[in-house]
Formats: sequence, structure tokens, C-alpha cells
Amino acid sequence: MHIIADVLTLLLSHLMLEIDYKRHTTPSIQVIANPLLSQQFSPIHKQVFSNLAQLNVNYARYAAWFAYPRLTVAELDPPSGIYQCGNVEQNFSIKLSCREGGGVISQVDFASYGTATGACGQMQQGKCHASSSSDVVQQVCIGQEECIIPATLEVDWFYDEGSLLIDQTIKDLGDYYGRLFAWYMDGGFIDEYGRDHVSNHFYDWDYTEIFNEVESEHTMNPESYTRAYDAVIQGIRRHTNNTQMKYVGLSLGGHNEFEWYRYFLNHSNHAPNIPLDMIAYHFYAWSESRTDPLDYEALFEQLDTFTFEVEQIEEIRKSLSPETRTTIDELGVILADDNTPGVPQFPLIFWNAAGVLYAYSWAKLSQQGIDVVGQSQLVGYPKLSNLQLQPQYPSVSMVNWTTGAGTAKYWISKLLIDTAEIDSDQAVRTQTSDLNGKYVFSQGFIRRNGQRWVLIINKRFANVDVFLPGATGGKLEVVNEASGFGPAIITELPLSRITLTPFAVAVVHMPLMDVNI
Repeated sequence: MHIIADVLTLLLSHLMLEIDYKRHTTPSIQVIANPLLSQQFSPIHKQVFSNLAQLNVNYARYAAWFAYPRLTVAELDPPSGIYQCGNVEQNFSIKLSCREGGGVISQVDFASYGTATGACGQMQQGKCHASSSSDVVQQVCIGQEECIIPATLEVDWFYDEGSLLIDQTIKDLGDYYGRLFAWYMDGGFIDEYGRDHVSNHFYDWDYTEIFNEVESEHTMNPESYTRAYDAVIQGIRRHTNNTQMKYVGLSLGGHNEFEWYRYFLNHSNHAPNIPLDMIAYHFYAWSESRTDPLDYEALFEQLDTFTFEVEQIEEIRKSLSPETRTTIDELGVILADDNTPGVPQFPLIFWNAAGVLYAYSWAKLSQQGIDVVGQSQLVGYPKLSNLQLQPQYPSVSMVNWTTGAGTAKYWISKLLIDTAEIDSDQAVRTQTSDLNGKYVFSQGFIRRNGQRWVLIINKRFANVDVFLPGATGGKLEVVNEASGFGPAIITELPLSRITLTPFAVAVVHMPLMDVNI
């Protein structure tokens, strides 16, 4: 099969380039907290973090995922007062203590594992509760200076469901996040009882995303989420005096939820002085088969459909809040039954197909002016019996979960990050004889200094020949099956004909010549 790509057109004695748009879309990644990133636990953490550093990526999204409470929650045990009540989620722990007063716990008035209601000291059993709760707590705590009802370490992939706020003014919610941020940004915080907690952390965060996939988390709606978004920002400002940090809102996981954008991006629905710096939403493609590479070809049509949704979201954003930027900070492929132990492992070429989809997404979304496109995610893994780990979305991983080496997904991201120059590259109208883009996608760019480069993507599980006029003497960088767990293969082009193997991504650096822009 031969696809002729008339990427650049020769007119008279000069190469005339028609500028299409100025590219400013930053390629980025998502990093989710999990045990393989743990310095204390993971045998590959050094290699993983070395690869992350070598990416030199901007706008990396770090998600402290709730599925691992002992890895992600700063303080599971609330501070103890004289008259104590604790109210924590499942998979957390509760701590009661009389040590500060020099006594022991003599009485437990109320305990409920379920949906208790009421204020501290006036609590009542809800509709759902365990009748043995009080007996368990008394057995653990009575006669002790201090007791902890421990958390389970089981991983739970379901969204948190609690939706009733104890403090209807929502100030407590803001204060919690304010103290959490003070712990990491201001060296510590003062708790509800006036006690000082010192961390000596003074991290500088540029952006904070407020909650994740909020239409599912705590069954929020646009109104309740917007109110919580405002409260968190106000709480952070109260406890840190930080007015410079920027915020990311929404982070929607569903599709065609346009009412969320219309409500949230309407400034009149927010408290005064609340910034709408950036919004986020997500996209995952999927394949009917985990193991058949021919089925991976369908990933690209799904992305094309998504771009129509992006176009509608952009119309809403530009109408209501044009200064708000956009990050699509989870973009990738999740194969069927990904978290089911024992399912067939996908072939190595899947890494290439998923990486090609990301490169294609980055190029297509740059045409719509999206600011950041983040590939999901740095580390995932199947069931790892030697580490006693259950599956954590192996098909999204950018590194090998046994060695930490970068997969084709990683090296395609690095190729884009190293090649693209934000605010210097300008896209030029790029055409191929494959008019419907069935086999290849190509996009040419030119820099202020006249340098030209072309991104070429093979969307098929087959070899494709591409003829690129004027490429002879240029440099080819390609990530394909042959590059494996290594970087792009670099060669000089003796001819203008390039053979792309299945699901290959190529960057062609064209020979220097005088151009008119």
C-alpha cells in the first residue's frame, strides 16, 4: 500500500507555506499515586522517577488517588479534643485518646458503622448500620489511654458516595483543604483545637485541580460542585494567604455533559474573586479485543468523535469565559477487563497503538487550541503476585511495570515534548493523497527561524509507504516496533520515500532552505 503525502507544495522558485494556526498545545502526562511509585515498597521506583525527570514535562498532573488511603491522605487520624467524636469514611481509621489529660477511655457513648446522623454528642443510628459497632469499639478502646480503629488496606476503585455535608455552610470543607495545603506549602497548620502541626514543607504548586470526575464523585451536580470549588479556594487562601496559585475546575469524566460547562463557566454562579483559570476533562478510547492489533485501528475514529464534543465545549468556553484555559489531563486507552486478574496480556505492539493515538490526539486537539493534553498515565500494572498487588489499569501504563523502562507510549511522548516548541511552531496546511485520513495522518510545522518538521502517523496495523517531497537529506526520528523499550530511532533520509511500520510515529526534520511565510 502506497500513500503519497504532498505535505509541502512547491510554487515557482520558493516553497510557499500557508499558515494554518499557531500551535501552543503542550504535551504532558498524568502521574497517579500507587505502590510502584513508593520509595519504601517499589523495586522500580528509581527507574520510574528517572524516566519522569528525563521527560522534562510541563503541567504534569499528579493525582493522589483515593484507592490507596495510606499513600494519599495526609492525616487519617483526626485530632482529639476533650469531648471527642470521630466521623470517617470506610477504609480510614478513627483515633480516640485521653493521653493528653493523663487518663484512660472509660466510656463510649455511641458507635456506628453505617450512616449515622446528628451532631457530636447527639448522634443517632441511620437506616444502614452494623449492630456490632459499639461492641467492637468498646472492646478495643475501654481502659486504654488511646485507641485506633484501624483502616483496611483493600483497594477500592469505586467513587466516594457521601453527599451530605455536616457543615451546611461548607466552611469546614474549605478549612480542611486549607490546612492540607498549609501542611505542604507553609510549613504546617493550626488544627481545630489551636494546636500547631509543623511539617517544614514549603512546596511551590502552580496549579491545583479541585476534585476529580466530579459528576461521579459524591454524586455532585453543577451547583453543588461550583459551591464546593469556591469554598476550597477560599479555605486555601484563609490558611495559606496564597493568592497566586491557579486552579483547575470540573475534571469531568463523562461526555456531552454540556450543562456542567454552561453553569461552571458562568462567573455569576461563583463567589466574588473566584478565578476560573482552567477547566479539565477526560477521554479514554477502548478496544473490543485486548489482544488483536487489528481492533486497535478503531481507536482513532473514537478520537475523531471526541473532537466534535471538544468543539462544542470550546464554543461554550469562548462565549462565557474566554480567558479560561483548557487541559485534557487524562487521555489514553483502557482495554476491556483491565482490572480483572488473569485476563490475557496484550501484545507489545499495543504500546505503539496507544502511543500513536496520543500523538494523533495531541495534533488534532492542537488544531482546536487546547492548551494541555496529558497522556494517562505514568505507571499501571496487572496482577503482581510477588508484590501482592492487584491490577491497576495495566493498559494505561507508560513504563514497563517490572523494569521501569519506558514503553513506546513513553518514548512517543518524549519525542513530542523534545520536538515541539511552544509559541514558536506554526502549523501549515498539510495535505495527503489519503484524503480521508484512513491510513496516515500528517501535520507540518514551521518555526520562526525557518526550520520545518512534519509529524506523520501510521494509524493501521500494516506497513504504509509515504512519499514526502523535499525530504531527501533530512532527519527521521521514528518510534515503532523496532525501537521497543528504547528511544526513537534516528536516521538520515537518502530518499523522500519513508516506510512506516504498523502503528509507527515519525518526525521528519526537513532540510534547511529559504522559505516565505
